[in-house]
Amino acid sequence: MNRYLLNIAYIGKPFMGAQRQIKGGSPRPPDPFTVQGRLEMALKLLNPCNEPIVTMASRTDAGVHAINSTCHVDLLRPNGTVYNTCSITACLNKYFNKANVPIRVLRACIVPQEFHCGDTFDVEIMKEAASLLEGWHDFRTFMGTSRGRLDKVTRKYIEQINIIQNTDRGYSPFSWPQFIQPKSNYLFLDIYVKGKGFLYKQVRRTVATLVAVAQGKVSLRDIKFMLEVPSRHSWCPQIKTVPAHGLYLCQVEYSQEDQQTFRTQQPEDAIER
Repeated sequence: MNRYLLNIAYIGKPFMGAQRQIKGGSPRPPDPFTVQGRLEMALKLLNPCNEPIVTMASRTDAGVHAINSTCHVDLLRPNGTVYNTCSITACLNKYFNKANVPIRVLRACIVPQEFHCGDTFDVEIMKEAASLLEGWHDFRTFMGTSRGRLDKVTRKYIEQINIIQNTDRGYSPFSWPQFIQPKSNYLFLDIYVKGKGFLYKQVRRTVATLVAVAQGKVSLRDIKFMLEVPSRHSWCPQIKTVPAHGLYLCQVEYSQEDQQTFRTQQPEDAIER
């Protein structure tokens, strides 16, 4: 099973809206009066093993047009391979043109299975989740497994989790994905986790949890459960550990008492002069 993202345009006049109106069991009855229904009818021409169920990014009302909207659909090809994205575009547009349906597929592409075309991102609930993770907790649920490494003390203290929106977008253009332009409407967040020592993959799993709750994949109750029932079995499978390349060690701090014992010396050549 593979997930495909479709960029679509349509004239809304003949439709009762973007979202399917006719409900039903399995297989679902045809719904030619909505954009979603027509897309599902067209996708059946690809003869997938599963019933195509389209998820719309935006549920426009009756008569509303779209210049470039998106939707996603999961398709299982009979031979187990992926559908050619150009073939999907051509097949659907051929059907729409022949049936005189004012929908056009602008582009089709393969996306990760966890991708959702209509994802929301709630920064406020993300910050609320961060506050739950601060303080003393048994973070066994947030610890990754590794051969030859076993952290016996899983109770750790997180002093602060600070989530800051990067307004100046001070990034090198070489670090941006190709499709992101300087004027694109993307939200960049810097997440600072301050603590005295961390478990294996604890920070990466912490950030993954914050992202998941902001996307609505897990709830605050799920986070409380992972903290109150510390176990690797308590980890929510909806949360995918973020990769390491976004993680930076920013600073190592010492107490004021320790710093008073630090000594520095001048270079030897400076002393000689």
